[in-house]
Amino acid sequence: MNSLHRVSLVSRDLTKASKRNKSYNVRLLNVISDNCDFNIQSLIERAKAVAALGAVNWDDPTWNIDEFQRSHKQRQSNLHFTSHRHETARGRNTGCPFDNERNFSDVVKAVIRMRAEIGGQCVANQREMILAFRYLYEELKNHSFDVRLLEHRHFEMAARAVRASETEVSAYKRIQKLEEIARTLDECRLVRVKLDWVCRSNRRPTALRDLLEDQIESGKDSEVSVVSQHNKLPTEGVIEGIAHLYHVIPKDAWADRIRICFISLLLITGFRIGELLTLRASKVETEEPTGRRYIVFYPEKGAPPAKKWFMTSAGELAAKLIDEILELTEKSRSTALWLHENPGHVRIEGLDLICATTSIIELGQALNLKQVRLYLKSREIQVFGKGKKAFVQTADLVKSMRSESYSKPVNVVLHTGELLYLKDALACVPLNAFRSSHATLDYAIRPISEQQLTDFIGTRLGSGNVFERYGIKGPDGNVLAVASHAFRHWLNDLLDRGGLSDLEQATYFGRKNVGDNRAYQSMTHRERVRRVREDLLGGKMRGPVAEVLNQIPIDRKKVFLEARVQAMHLVAGGACFHEFSQTPCPNHMACTDGCGDFHWSTDDAVQKKELEFEKQVLQVAVETARLEVKEDSYGAESWLQHNLRKLQQVRFSLGETVDATGGVPI
Repeated sequence: MNSLHRVSLVSRDLTKASKRNKSYNVRLLNVISDNCDFNIQSLIERAKAVAALGAVNWDDPTWNIDEFQRSHKQRQSNLHFTSHRHETARGRNTGCPFDNERNFSDVVKAVIRMRAEIGGQCVANQREMILAFRYLYEELKNHSFDVRLLEHRHFEMAARAVRASETEVSAYKRIQKLEEIARTLDECRLVRVKLDWVCRSNRRPTALRDLLEDQIESGKDSEVSVVSQHNKLPTEGVIEGIAHLYHVIPKDAWADRIRICFISLLLITGFRIGELLTLRASKVETEEPTGRRYIVFYPEKGAPPAKKWFMTSAGELAAKLIDEILELTEKSRSTALWLHENPGHVRIEGLDLICATTSIIELGQALNLKQVRLYLKSREIQVFGKGKKAFVQTADLVKSMRSESYSKPVNVVLHTGELLYLKDALACVPLNAFRSSHATLDYAIRPISEQQLTDFIGTRLGSGNVFERYGIKGPDGNVLAVASHAFRHWLNDLLDRGGLSDLEQATYFGRKNVGDNRAYQSMTHRERVRRVREDLLGGKMRGPVAEVLNQIPIDRKKVFLEARVQAMHLVAGGACFHEFSQTPCPNHMACTDGCGDFHWSTDDAVQKKELEFEKQVLQVAVETARLEVKEDSYGAESWLQHNLRKLQQVRFSLGETVDATGGVPI
């Protein structure tokens, strides 16, 4: 790599770092005093008053925020305001709580809560911030853990400690958090001496930098940028394996059957796994005028409830899958409804829980337990009496059993506040439903967790996945495995290769930013250009280049296309061949206003729909412009001619016969 490219690379890194720093420049205090003690107290009081992270116990060194997670994320979401755990602290999962004699703990908690209130950072991001604070905590041991006494040198020593104990990539991210802490302390004036600290030696990790250098050296046609996307796709044989399992797993293998149905639904819908596991228990619906099928789902990442539309064959299969899942979970949903309507009680077939005591023999028979005493011991339920006369207090038994059911909402729907409980959820199963070594306990109903599905098809250590258990192997003879998100990548890539526009892809997969599609598209720039050239040779595309191509001898057409078509970008209604790396758009992005780079497919239903929509808009614009011309409005004639030219181009693209002046059908 030459020196110019290296300078460009470093400059790009610094520019991105500067933009990133500005994005975190959030004001935590509205009024800032010159007195750091006053600012610290103001920040703590303000943080205690906000609602972010819920009703936590401020003085507790561990904040549990599970209630703000969707049900499928059945993992404890805790924030530990503790120091590093040292080897001497045996038996502890966390370190010692932060010292608060000089408000260190309160300041950390205040910063974390205000970040959640203002920026809405996720739990993982907040944990990264606390980890960075731990390194500063170690450097303040000789200063009574007083935040006000933090200086430039403390941050330098903390950064040095980070690099000594973390991997290259982790250290890079951790030092970024140290920089954010320094900015926050300066902006809120929480320290006596301004820090103005940035780690000058924190460079992009070698692995990431080498990848970026390879892309620059290879140029725009490099396929390096899509290597990671290819790795995220299901390996060869996985899709066929899922289809085979769907047909061979019998209904009496209930645990495997329900999971293969959910995985099959995930494959044809491209849902995020959290969207799949929070579906409402309802059938696929049909839109009356068009006959199109859809299902309502709750998107992740802050989007409101939406409809997932199905293509014809996918709609039929989705309806079949959901009907089967509804049948398989009907009993669980019925129990969930009873539990919801009878709080504090449980229902067990063949066992009367009205009496004050319950025989453990009858309990074991009702629950089909081989070791009933072990069951009671694990739940800390005291057993009275011996032998066949042993019994437990019914109140203690019911309380323990009731706590095993999931009673919180499966999902709190954004923008509406609607609460989705298990009684109305599609993904609900009895306790231990997927644990073959444990008895299934029908009295307690739980949502299906993300891990229960990922273990079913993945490679978690110590558990054989469904492919291994049913003897399905890949072409290379290895046992198959796949990540749940790989199906979303696969479906997106399939639609992208089929010609679906970026806008349609973003809409179908529920993305706010069209640019996010790039992470799911594995087609290289070279492949896109090659496909366009083939379509032009086959007469499947029309436009200025296609017209010239028709006049060129057959033996020179490929040479002409290789020289003329160097780039391809999907636009509304067609494709653009302009090479933006050489010059900006000469037509100011007005693709249908006589642009020589605008081309369209002759048999693309999506492009035709987009052109029909633009045609309707232009017809309204033409009528409006004509009214303005009649009133002699300034510039109206130019506006009219501009819209007439565009309308003529759109109608020509749609295959309509137009005249040479106004674009009006003959």
